[in-house]
Amino acid sequence: MMQQPETLLDVYEAVDPSTYSDVYSEAPDPRIQEIADLMTELYELFIDMRYLRAEDVDFPPHRHLPLPTAQIAAKLGLSRDVVDLWQMLPYVVRWTHPEWNFGSDGGEFLMWGEFLTDLRRSDEDWFWRVGVDPFYALEDISPWHASSAADRRSRGWDHEKGPHMRPWYAALCDMGNRGSVMILDTKKYGRWTRPLTRNENDLEQYYSRPAAKFLRDIIARFRHLDWIPGGLYGRGGHDDYYDNYKALYRCGWPDRFDPLRFDHERRAGGDGQYSYRAIRERPPPTPRQTAYAPLEALYSAGLGGAAHLVSQRIDVVDAEYRLVQGLFAEHWARQRLESRRADAGSVLAFHEADLEALRTRSGRYARPAWAGVSDGEIMRLYEEAQGSDRIPTLRTQLSDQDADSRRVRKLGTLKEAARLVPQDAWDTWEEDMAERESHMKVNQSFLGNDERALDVRKVLEKDMSWEEVLSAVIYVAEKKEENK
Repeated sequence: MMQQPETLLDVYEAVDPSTYSDVYSEAPDPRIQEIADLMTELYELFIDMRYLRAEDVDFPPHRHLPLPTAQIAAKLGLSRDVVDLWQMLPYVVRWTHPEWNFGSDGGEFLMWGEFLTDLRRSDEDWFWRVGVDPFYALEDISPWHASSAADRRSRGWDHEKGPHMRPWYAALCDMGNRGSVMILDTKKYGRWTRPLTRNENDLEQYYSRPAAKFLRDIIARFRHLDWIPGGLYGRGGHDDYYDNYKALYRCGWPDRFDPLRFDHERRAGGDGQYSYRAIRERPPPTPRQTAYAPLEALYSAGLGGAAHLVSQRIDVVDAEYRLVQGLFAEHWARQRLESRRADAGSVLAFHEADLEALRTRSGRYARPAWAGVSDGEIMRLYEEAQGSDRIPTLRTQLSDQDADSRRVRKLGTLKEAARLVPQDAWDTWEEDMAERESHMKVNQSFLGNDERALDVRKVLEKDMSWEEVLSAVIYVAEKKEENK
């Protein structure tokens, strides 16, 4: 974890966390509100252009997962305007990726820079450091690195190798990665001046533009297809891809766009037409695979989940190691459950709102980006979403009180589904498993049987509880350790 504030040079003074709003500022500076609105418009444009999936972007206010301001912001003494802005920004959900990408590996945002890290996930310092590290490229004075320069305490803003991110600077995309960095000066709103110091890292030495004007220009370039999201900044770089995508937007962009047609034609494109490689989606399961899918789920998610938990607990060194690892595993499990509950709450809120927007053709479905889709097609999408089990599943996940209750519930649900599988589907699954296992060098059974199917049959026939499954997996794992 991060060291105490007094180690953060002599330029970062900690502030009381109560300086900041808990979730969302009720009275932000109008200029901050303007920047937040423009950033929201840019993210909505990326969604309308089908570059980002709507479900992969969380818009404010972030009530389900607020920014943990006390973790870093208060320690660095960041200005209230900076934190207000971060609380008012949309965030791309971590571990998701754009629909196509010709730019930065982590997902192109702007000029080979990447989307701002989801700062709401910052229960550990690492997430903030990835996204807004005030010591980026200054490892020798960073309190987050083991090696530190002897004079780091004396390196103020005027030092040649001093810090560069002042407490009133707000990063709007991730730092580093050899791409562009977009920084907002919340005092000058982008109007940099020539440096008055000799600090070679000082951002004021770089040309800048008024922030609102800059963002409006960026939005206009994408809206008019001068730029295509994902790293296609006109001709001169990826000319063929730029031309292909610009032609693809003939599906009514921007006033009567048909995103469903756009998606269909993009996926139907030939090898390399809309991507470095052909867009090859995983083929849908065959009727044969669909019939025995609950059996596969009980094996992989039910028994596999138990085996994964056991692998975290197995002792291979000594009792102290086992204790430390056990405590760590339990802490990690609690942390993951809390994160999943927050995720589930946020995702549930999105899907409930999106379902209502489909029903009433409001929200994003009322924008020009969906104007080319008929009312009948919108109703078909609504009925499809209404019939999905996504919302009931999310509501169930929110009812879990702790990690164990989640595991018990999940195993029970998997067993119920598996019991409904007819015998002919059982037979085909056993045939497919036998064929698959014949090519494996290691027995994949979690319960010590010769075949996966026997594991699943044992769980169902004995109606094994979560604790019984866990005990059985532990027994097999211990035997394997003894036989090594």
